[in-house]
Amino acid sequence: MKKPIRLLVDCHVFDGGYHGVRSVIKGLYGHMIQQAEDIEFFLAAHDIENLKQEFPVGERVHYVQYTSHSRYYRLAVDIPRLITANKIDYAHFQYVIPPFKKCRYIVTIHDILFKEFPELFPLSYRLINGALFGWSARRADILTTVSDYSRARIASGFGIDQDEIHTIPNAIPAHYFNPRSRPEARQAVQRAFGLEKYILFISRVEPRKNHHLLIRAFEASGLWQQGYKLVLVGFASVSYPEYDQAMASLSSGCAQAIVQMEQASEKEIIHLYQAAELFAYPSLAEGFGLPPLEAAALETPTICSSATAMEEYGFFGEGHFDPKNEGKLTQLLVDGVGERFKDPQRLARIKQIVQERYSWSQSAAMLQRLIVEDNENR
Repeated sequence: MKKPIRLLVDCHVFDGGYHGVRSVIKGLYGHMIQQAEDIEFFLAAHDIENLKQEFPVGERVHYVQYTSHSRYYRLAVDIPRLITANKIDYAHFQYVIPPFKKCRYIVTIHDILFKEFPELFPLSYRLINGALFGWSARRADILTTVSDYSRARIASGFGIDQDEIHTIPNAIPAHYFNPRSRPEARQAVQRAFGLEKYILFISRVEPRKNHHLLIRAFEASGLWQQGYKLVLVGFASVSYPEYDQAMASLSSGCAQAIVQMEQASEKEIIHLYQAAELFAYPSLAEGFGLPPLEAAALETPTICSSATAMEEYGFFGEGHFDPKNEGKLTQLLVDGVGERFKDPQRLARIKQIVQERYSWSQSAAMLQRLIVEDNENR
């Protein structure tokens, strides 16, 4: 019997607040643990009790602890220590690897949008991550990304052959596709947040997400005068003057119709999606873009940007738009809350496409195959 491959997964993102990478690691490894009998998993974080709540329990799953919350200590000391102590064959990192090579490294770089859209990112972010991401990508034994758009940009941005970069798409958890009661979701949202008619946007608050244009379009649409609210869920991660200016310039009536939440639990997020009259995603730049797919999986009427990686989401049809066109966005908000976007057959068709294209089971199988093939060819 062949010795199982020993794989360390850096799960430090589970030690803090919600981050999209958490969903990716949970989706990918939640399935791979169940599928891959030839791999032994070592999941690493500081708060391993929290980590145990997120992943399946099994004989091939081990939880190993970081001793520090410091990013630099984790990379320079904790991870090399754990690799040596547990005789790790492969270690999987998001974006940045440790300075010392102790085993085979898998690196996932979700995007390098700061190279294509420098005006949307602080200079310090561009300089530091440009160096770290490029260095990590070139030292990876297995280099992956989440979309063909990001694959092409990473290749050109870091001078790496596209054939050396593997696209493993992000996906939607299977439970999002299960039939759900929309009336129950609406009751839950009304009880928890006091919301009834609203348009929803879920995203971190930063310039590339284009909140300011959505806010202006919402005011121009006049929907706030008809009792609609605009609900923005997400925390501010960087300075965003345009957002502050857009909020400050609102009429008092419209300002009262905008609801801001820094975070919500997954259960609350699902309820918010389901109870929304419309989900709007006007982002200017994404390496993938999960929220519009999550909304579509729950059969919520959705309008979505057609920029960058989201150009692949043509199945949104008339709800697929140029995120720089404020007039178009304004009109889509008005149309989107109408009956045309709520046609059950249309929503079911979009849901089916998302389910077929974006499956964690398929993505986990792709990564497993890459690891096994690389191990066999060593």
